[in-house]
Amino acid sequence: MTQVFEIFSLLNSIIFALISFLHVYWAFGGKSFFLSAIPKDRSGKLIFSPGPIACLIVASGLLLFTALNLLNFFSYFPKEYQNFNKAAFFLIALIFGLRAIGDLSYVGFFKKVRSGVFAKWDTLLYSPLCLFLSLSHLILGQII
Repeated sequence: MTQVFEIFSLLNSIIFALISFLHVYWAFGGKSFFLSAIPKDRSGKLIFSPGPIACLIVASGLLLFTALNLLNFFSYFPKEYQNFNKAAFFLIALIFGLRAIGDLSYVGFFKKVRSGVFAKWDTLLYSPLCLFLSLSHLILGQII
């Protein structure tokens, strides 16, 4: 089981680091993939338009998740911090589980608006990735 934990921790770290760097790229004016990462309503209008500060806040959170997974990968958490580790992984699992379910309108597996570039990528990549991240953190936190 230790190998499974190591694989999940390392894979999660890579995923979080890549997504974090993408948010930093957007914060500093990068445009690639930006519009495919934001949902649009039925008329084609963006649901929200995150600015540089919002992108950097998200990037910081993702880097924190990267660090937690790397600490777990290197078995750095001492026994007395196991409750913190379990709580942190449960919180990450909750965040990404809720994201996978979505808002029931524009985001997640149960979205109503299924047309457009974002909706396509959300169905094919974003929501399944969030589900994977949620389940892997439930396993890492030994919650399931």
